[in-house]
Amino acid sequence: MDVVESTDFRSPTPGPAETGEPQNGQLLSCCKHTIDMHAAYNSMMVCSDCKQIIKCFDDEKAFKNYQRFCASRHRKILATEHSDRFVVVFSSYDTYST
Repeated sequence: MDVVESTDFRSPTPGPAETGEPQNGQLLSCCKHTIDMHAAYNSMMVCSDCKQIIKCFDDEKAFKNYQRFCASRHRKILATEHSDRFVVVFSSYDTYST
């Protein structure tokens, strides 16, 4: 599964090992497992291993719209595809920053 987009709108943060964030712009294996287990029943979930928030979309238009929403909130995300779903992964609900 190829990475579609990775955006970072915040100042530098601790590295991936410290935050559980995707390494090299790739979806972590624990997140893939969580998506495979839960996406059919719930479009938004939290990975039990790395605690990242995962939102899945079947519709590309909604996926792109959510990416714009995250950008407006200056949220660091990983946008990719997995198991025929569009996926957005982020560490937490960041408060709005300017």
